[in-house]
Amino acid sequence: MRSSVLRTDHDKSTKLNFPITNKSTLMSMRDLQAETGKSRPWVYKKLREDPKFPRPVKLGDYNMAWIRSEFDSWITSLERYEPNGLSTIDRRKMGA
Repeated sequence: MRSSVLRTDHDKSTKLNFPITNKSTLMSMRDLQAETGKSRPWVYKKLREDPKFPRPVKLGDYNMAWIRSEFDSWITSLERYEPNGLSTIDRRKMGA
């Protein structure tokens, strides 16, 4: 039996409004988990709480996928961790 959370998240998926090209690769939930190293509940939490997290496209009643280029753009948009709020360049300038 599927939980209502799964059905709700499926309903939030978006329809493609452009043709898929060779450069547009689809990623399954497993692919997404492998890329992030995170669990399925983490993915659903990101879908609920992070408006910048890429939205899946619906492939069927119980099947969805993410567009690789949108996922890659989201990854590159993430802030990098900087110890003490300083970038590597700033730390080098300070002689640390």
